[in-house]
Amino acid sequence: MFGRLDELAANVLHKRSIFSNGSMQGLDEVFLWLDAVAARKTAAPVLLMLSHADKVARDADRRAVSEAITEVLCQRDHPVAPRLIQPETGLLFYALDNRGGLQDPGVVAYRDKLQQLCEESESAKQRAPLELLRFLDAFNALQRKAQWTTRPQSPASAPCGGRRPMSPSSARPRRRSSSPPSRDGT
Repeated sequence: MFGRLDELAANVLHKRSIFSNGSMQGLDEVFLWLDAVAARKTAAPVLLMLSHADKVARDADRRAVSEAITEVLCQRDHPVAPRLIQPETGLLFYALDNRGGLQDPGVVAYRDKLQQLCEESESAKQRAPLELLRFLDAFNALQRKAQWTTRPQSPASAPCGGRRPMSPSSARPRRRSSSPPSRDGT
């Protein structure tokens, strides 16, 4: 699960947003994810990752964000709360510095914990029939092919009032050239 530490810190510490529209979406976004996980009715562990940690360097600020999330979890008696895996930092989340890439300590700690949880999981140790793995590979290949061949629709497509999508010719930018058209008429 993901969220932005810088937005949460601005919401919690300063009662403001980092976004120009002023939306205080930090906690709402985190709980949107948590609610989605809770709806799955699974007992799987949950690891919360917050990015942009480089913009919230003070431990006290990170603790305040962690406490705010914990407070809302307790107020709502959220079903995911007992499944949240805390890193060794004592925070409720893994703080990821976007500039550090795969060597960032938060990424390394998250990856190590995820690997440990997978190694301890009984379901991860179960064998899958070769036919199922081949089917999944074929299915995933079909999904990728469908994504590559799907024609983009205009904003005025069916979800936006039932209008027809743009034709490919009307979606192309027009030439801005003073030269005469080529032999094929373009």
